[in-house]
Amino acid sequence: MLNRYFMLRFSLIVLILHGCFIWASAQCVVSQDGKGRVITTCQVYNRDNGGILTGNHIQVIYEGTEYFTFPVMQPGTVLLGEKEFPCQLAYSVAKNEVTYRLMHTTTVERVQPEAFTLGGYRFIRQPINDRTRYESYFMVLKDGKTKLLKNIKSELRVGKGDNGYAKADEFQGHYHVQERYFIKKGNAFPEAIKLTGKSVLEVLKDQSARLSTRLDSEKMSPEAIIDVLKYYDTLNPNEQVLSDELATKPALSRDLLFNQVIQNKISYPGLARSERVYGRVYAGFEIDERGQVQNIVLLSPENVGFGFDYAVKQALKKLPVLSPEYAGKYALPVAFTFTNPSKNKTVQVPVNRLPADRLAERIELEEITVSVPVGESFTQRPEGREVWGYYK
Repeated sequence: MLNRYFMLRFSLIVLILHGCFIWASAQCVVSQDGKGRVITTCQVYNRDNGGILTGNHIQVIYEGTEYFTFPVMQPGTVLLGEKEFPCQLAYSVAKNEVTYRLMHTTTVERVQPEAFTLGGYRFIRQPINDRTRYESYFMVLKDGKTKLLKNIKSELRVGKGDNGYAKADEFQGHYHVQERYFIKKGNAFPEAIKLTGKSVLEVLKDQSARLSTRLDSEKMSPEAIIDVLKYYDTLNPNEQVLSDELATKPALSRDLLFNQVIQNKISYPGLARSERVYGRVYAGFEIDERGQVQNIVLLSPENVGFGFDYAVKQALKKLPVLSPEYAGKYALPVAFTFTNPSKNKTVQVPVNRLPADRLAERIELEEITVSVPVGESFTQRPEGREVWGYYK
């Protein structure tokens, strides 16, 4: 029975009928119709004013399914702890939920494993981006240091209407599938991309000179992007000069996750930009033995009223838990500069730096640069000014 149907018993749904919201419970079956189409048939039971199920019900049929595969339950593996277990498995891309039954057992479990395999694909659980703690499952299209991932979502769209594939009166709704692609560099958060060379280059900008000739600015297939990522993974280890340079940097400065979050979270303060103000900020922080960031302080003088210090401290507060191997005290310099992209040069850059005796035995990290692009009209105006301030 599991090979042809999959029963959803009394899952709460909302139907939109004649413009009204009706709360109901449904018993649903996923199957194939006479035309070979995957459909979801639900017996929807109404509730009375007290929330009690009544005997009244209607049958509704939706085109498609909330699940990744049909038949819904298929052979796969689930990662529990550090061990992979063979099982029968179903993956709801609508609910981001994995249901499995281990071999030689009858118990069905619903969990959120770190990873699972289904239909010949491997899925890993990751934060959807660096702005939220919400995690979703990603299909791994290319593994390795730099991964190409695909996130699949299915949404039930209730109501009669032509979905482009069926007559308007055949179904009471359909499951709309959306696919999004991401690149994950090392331990950094996945970064969403479009299937274009320009979008890929924005993520791989550290090797833009070498990759630009390999990227089509127009639409690219996932297979073409995979080839680019394979080449990208070969670049750094083969660059001895770059390797020697990286070896001299503090380990935290080489951490992709740390750099990604800091660079994404710091933006040039609007007031400072409009007032043509630039500057350098030094922020101190600690990482404890659990990898948590704490004791964030400003080491450089306060730049009152322009927001440089606030922007840096807020970014540090948004760092996730890092590797415990980075435990220690740090100083992070951040330079806010103006740059003229048309001439590929920095227009205004701060010169003030923190004296070594004020580092207080902290490890000084590589400087992060936050640049604002400006045009010729900007450079022709009177020079901007650097803010630094005075020590208290």
